[in-house]
Amino acid sequence: MLHVPAGMPATRRDALSRALATPPLSRILPLPLPLSLLAALLLALCLSLPGSALAGHGGEAARKDGILLVAFGTTVEEARPALDNIERLVRAAHPDAEIRWAWSARKARASLISEGKPAASPQQALADMAEEGFTHVAVQSFHTITGKGCPRG
Repeated sequence: MLHVPAGMPATRRDALSRALATPPLSRILPLPLPLSLLAALLLALCLSLPGSALAGHGGEAARKDGILLVAFGTTVEEARPALDNIERLVRAAHPDAEIRWAWSARKARASLISEGKPAASPQQALADMAEEGFTHVAVQSFHTITGKGCPRG
């Protein structure tokens, strides 16, 4: 029992007596575990979160190389061998990298899609490669000059 000095005003003395007489938190909220054990578990949980929050970021991921070849595109079938030759040369020079194409011309992409061939824009191809886990991607553009389409004569 706590002793409250008699010289203290009655209202303060009664309030202080009630506050000090309040049962401890463990009697008000009965916990199945001792409070110190609960605190230790909470601390352990908080300390373990930073590692799992990284979710693979900053870790050593397996290197996955890719090369994205970007061209305007063509709807002329006779031009396709030139693009195939470029791809063949790139594959020979970089056998461990996966080679992909992207086309900047909507008309060329639409033509390839109608033929059932893959036809991604540069933005979509890079997003797809990132989603597939590529860690290093070289982008080689075949756009040499800005210009307008040539009128057919």
